[in-house]
Amino acid sequence: MPELSGEDPSVDVAVERIMAKGADALGDVIHEDLRENRTDREPHERDEGVEVEDERASDEAEETPQAAEDAEEQFLEIPRGEGEDPERIPVAEALQAVQQLRQMEGQIADAITKAEVEYISKQDEIIQGIGNIYQDIATKGQAALELIQSFMPQPPSTQMLDRNSEYYDPQGYYEAKAHHDKFMERANQVYATVKGAMEGRQQVAVAVDQTELDRENQRLARYIPEWKDPETRAAKRAEIEGVLTAKYGLTKDDFESVANHKAWRMMADLAKLSQVNAKAPEVKKTVQEKAPKLVNGRLPPRETGTGRFVSEDRKALRETGSEDAFARMLIRSGSLKGL
Repeated sequence: MPELSGEDPSVDVAVERIMAKGADALGDVIHEDLRENRTDREPHERDEGVEVEDERASDEAEETPQAAEDAEEQFLEIPRGEGEDPERIPVAEALQAVQQLRQMEGQIADAITKAEVEYISKQDEIIQGIGNIYQDIATKGQAALELIQSFMPQPPSTQMLDRNSEYYDPQGYYEAKAHHDKFMERANQVYATVKGAMEGRQQVAVAVDQTELDRENQRLARYIPEWKDPETRAAKRAEIEGVLTAKYGLTKDDFESVANHKAWRMMADLAKLSQVNAKAPEVKKTVQEKAPKLVNGRLPPRETGTGRFVSEDRKALRETGSEDAFARMLIRSGSLKGL
């Protein structure tokens, strides 16, 4: 083109115009229509273009800090009713709730323990005081009885009533007998007091044992609810005894000697473990159906009306390649918002 310039002014003008417009002015450059919805494209070409664009947008979204944070976040999926979506709880919130619950339970347990300790302390003080009184009476009564016995006169001889005896003295006999009887009466009274005090002391010991047993049952009822009521307690105890007797050959006397709630908790757990092992297949099936599932990140977007995942529409588009599937995917994905 440069060799033509200068020969003809009209040619120079044309050259300048062509150079100014660039290669488009030559007319031999093919423009590619970049519109994704142009009519001269095949449906599968339009689909692939949108899919690539959609995947690029998805990749860009995944590269954002928020998306990365969401992908790392973990959730618990708790099953609901049939046909309903599972409830999704972030693991961080679940852990925080569990910690708060345990803290609250610990505070309640501390308050109950404190009140229980105070009550038990007062109750033990009263019972111990009664026992000490009985013991004091028995100790002093025993000392008085020994003192009376040391000073007790001998009973008068019956020869004092025999007229033929040289010791005949009826008046002296009755006076001596009256004196002896007074000592005996007093000794019998002290002996009865000592006996009553000893019996009372024994009753206090029985009451202490029963009180301690009741306390152990109350403590155990916090872990085994059936232990609260005497009837259900008997049934639960029979169940535990039956399992452990069959497995370890224990006797009823072995269980009668156990009162500590910790020991009964261990025996209850052992009996339950034995029953669980016997039903392992059934328990495994139940756990698989009902246990919460741990998942990462957020769920794909859902359709507002039906709750279906958008990925389902993309799958349908890939399988059918129809214009209807393509339109549904665009509408439900929200790509057309703001147009």
